[in-house]
Amino acid sequence: MRFASRLFIASALTVAVSAAQAIPNLQLGIQGGTYDPVHQDIITDQKVFTLYAFGTPGGSVTETELLTETYHLSIAIAPKIGPDPVNFGSFVLDGVTRDINDMIFGTPPVELDMTSATDPKDVSSHGIFETFYLETSFTFNAGDTTSLANTQDDPGLTPDGLSGMFYKAFNLDTSGMLEAFNLHFDLYHVVTKANGDLDVDYKAPWSHDASAPTTATPIPEPGTLALMGIALLGLGVQRKRKV
Repeated sequence: MRFASRLFIASALTVAVSAAQAIPNLQLGIQGGTYDPVHQDIITDQKVFTLYAFGTPGGSVTETELLTETYHLSIAIAPKIGPDPVNFGSFVLDGVTRDINDMIFGTPPVELDMTSATDPKDVSSHGIFETFYLETSFTFNAGDTTSLANTQDDPGLTPDGLSGMFYKAFNLDTSGMLEAFNLHFDLYHVVTKANGDLDVDYKAPWSHDASAPTTATPIPEPGTLALMGIALLGLGVQRKRKV
């Protein structure tokens, strides 16, 4: 019995540790949001909402790094627009109105030389880039904490003040945007190479990024398009058999 009890406790601890390790260092969430398994991001249909950036210590990313390093949030226009400016309306970020004049065309992060070609260490396309985007930088505050959570499982969480990970809140109002467009959010950390190039060394996974509002139709990931094609092909085969 003692051996069985110890085995059960050891197994429970292993599961708990594995669950903690599965939580990314960076992730996004939307208060009251839901998870879209098709497009694999966190969404809301609300035009006024709070977006949360979460930072979790783990692996090579220490708590000290999370509290001293600068992080970047990309706010991109979707579906893709550009390279010529397109009027999408405007949105309000933390009380400041932003429009196409505040954004740049390309792929994050913002480089000193934005004429350079996108390199493999930039944020990957994932159906969003190249497009017009705004990059805002921030630091996590040691006093803004919440319980450890995986936003893919709990996409609409609200910080509870307990410990486990840090957060940064962004208040957004997209009611000034044209209905054809939405916003897509990516979160990442960058390092500067010797030649001055900026590289993304870690980021919120695509399954932990966010889009809002969902009045516009998001662009499916390439893998999702392939699965949809296989499913449609299967339906076609079934229909032929019935005939």
